[in-house]
Amino acid sequence: MVATIILREFFTAQNMNRTAAEGDEGSSQDDAAMKSETPAQKYRREAEECQRNARKAMRAADREAWLRLAADWTKLAQSAELNPLTDTLRQ
Repeated sequence: MVATIILREFFTAQNMNRTAAEGDEGSSQDDAAMKSETPAQKYRREAEECQRNARKAMRAADREAWLRLAADWTKLAQSAELNPLTDTLRQ
């Protein structure tokens, strides 16, 4: 539970930083697309982001941490696909 909260806060902050860096252009389109995605799609998108960060990581420890996060997001996506009602109840 604590890990989930930490991950959620981390990725919320990361998304805020990304949006600020990109400016306001295009963010409304991204927001609309993200609101219409299923939890499984969101989790897979987060896993892909972690994979990209792993490829960019300079240190092996950082790369491994990103890959572990990607694996966790992938597990969440698989769980959401198997039991979509559970994710609906959480929101």
